[in-house]
Amino acid sequence: FRWNWIVVLASGDDYGRENGHLLSQRLAHRDICIAFQETLPTPQPDQTMTPQDQERLEAIVGKLQQSTARVVVVFSPELALHNFFREVLRQNFTGAVWIASESWAIDPVLHNLTELQRAGTFLGITTQSVPIPGFSEFRVRRSRLGRPALNRSSGGATCNQECDTCLNTTESFN
Repeated sequence: FRWNWIVVLASGDDYGRENGHLLSQRLAHRDICIAFQETLPTPQPDQTMTPQDQERLEAIVGKLQQSTARVVVVFSPELALHNFFREVLRQNFTGAVWIASESWAIDPVLHNLTELQRAGTFLGITTQSVPIPGFSEFRVRRSRLGRPALNRSSGGATCNQECDTCLNTTESFN
């Protein structure tokens, strides 16, 4: 794509920090420069945004508006991005190429923000699956050995992911 000038946005949790740092290290060996990096405020699931978090989002989107970089790589859980993209739309930031990490690339809340297409083009990425040698054979062998009886609560059956039904469902995806 010949992108050589990008912005990196990351959540302040381990996922955002570690992936943002890893990307910075890898880009240092290529002809790609980071215009700026910012940490997105990440509210807890049961909390509303604080006024300080809202001001921070406004400042980040304002910085995006002023930057000549139009490729934005975002490492963040989807929860932090709901308010962020609402702010992107409110400030009418358009024309960017957004690189979506696997944690939010298929988020239904963001997909239902119909106006989001105005913000630009979205490309979702995911990590490559790495097989663990012998893991599938271990699971199948374990299913044949038998397991302790499941706990039952108040007369109804429960599933603790150790039952044959769960194992058979998992095997069907392999």
